[in-house]
Amino acid sequence: MSKASVELARRNLGANEASNARVARLTAQEFVEAYAGVRGFERLREAGIVLEGGWKLPLDVRRDGRAPIAPSPTRRRARAADA
Repeated sequence: MSKASVELARRNLGANEASNARVARLTAQEFVEAYAGVRGFERLREAGIVLEGGWKLPLDVRRDGRAPIAPSPTRRRARAADA
């Protein structure tokens, strides 16, 4: 979401007196890291959002802390054929 989209969503929540939703701007990767408990984000804290993840990241997390990209099914077949 863009900054403008987040601000508009917050204004709409306020205008509709919605108290059961909160909005924070995160990339998909940041959401995965926050949900899995890998790291926290100031934007979530500022919005009062607590993510309680129900799953864990794979054990082979890359050095930069991001989850590895799973190989495509065609790559798996190619590797199996090479073996």
